[in-house]
Amino acid sequence: MSDATSGTIAAARAYAGAGNFKLAEQHLKEVLATDPNNNDACEAWCELLTKQKKWAELETFAKSWIGRDGQNERAYTYLFGSYVAREDRTNATAVLERFRELFPEHVQQHLAFQRLLDANCGENASGLDSTIEAFESAGDQAQVLRFQSQAAFRRSDFAEAIRLGDRSWQAGYRETSFASYMAMICFRSFRFGKSRQYARFALRAEPGHPVATELLVLTRLVWFPPFLLAHALLFVPARVNSDRRLGVIFGNPWVIALASIILFGSLAAPLNAATVFAVFVLMFCYCAYAPFIGKIAAFAYRNGAPTIRLSGY
Repeated sequence: MSDATSGTIAAARAYAGAGNFKLAEQHLKEVLATDPNNNDACEAWCELLTKQKKWAELETFAKSWIGRDGQNERAYTYLFGSYVAREDRTNATAVLERFRELFPEHVQQHLAFQRLLDANCGENASGLDSTIEAFESAGDQAQVLRFQSQAAFRRSDFAEAIRLGDRSWQAGYRETSFASYMAMICFRSFRFGKSRQYARFALRAEPGHPVATELLVLTRLVWFPPFLLAHALLFVPARVNSDRRLGVIFGNPWVIALASIILFGSLAAPLNAATVFAVFVLMFCYCAYAPFIGKIAAFAYRNGAPTIRLSGY
């Protein structure tokens, strides 16, 4: 590979790291147009798609890469990741089995893939214990704390989830998705200052991150009394329900509006102009806030199972 090609790929990675995905794409397309089998360029392209969470495109490209080089370990790794990110356990399992057949000597990677599959594509938190054990064996304390935090979150022990997450962050686990996760659970637990802090961390790493951006705004808006009431009504009852069904249901403004009109109507019969105006103002503010909470709750309730990943949001 020429120095010019290496420089172009390095520049693409730098642009991607800075969040300039358009320029990164232009540089990599230039290399791949002349040398589609350039492994470094292919890997950089997969990294770019991963950063943008374009899982379907990543799947397509990884398959084409495997079609050109059926023994490429990195291509299978990215194909596996594209399925895990979308919680597609069936296809992820098939890729893992094929990987084991092709690379029987990579025992540690088989183990790591299985842990990722169990942790991210399971129906509950049962896969986390084995994942934690695997990282304990590897001596990776930051990852151990990260998964312990996720396990606590799935048990609805939010205070413990935040404590362990803080320790994981301090131990050096600084992924953007983890910062967004911490911002979400802190916001979820009324720790708005800490939520803003983690949201800013996520936005520094990935400008425009949708969840972090939304949370950064909501941590300010929530202090407006009707919004604080909405926050309490949506999240406090859901403390006993880690899969967020309550948040998804009550985050629907039509559900909230109907319930509130019935409630206020029953408390203020016969209705008068002042009551109608008060209900209208309250519901206008409430419904302006609730859809955001509904979306935040929805990403925590995906495919019928609790999850902490923010990819694809």
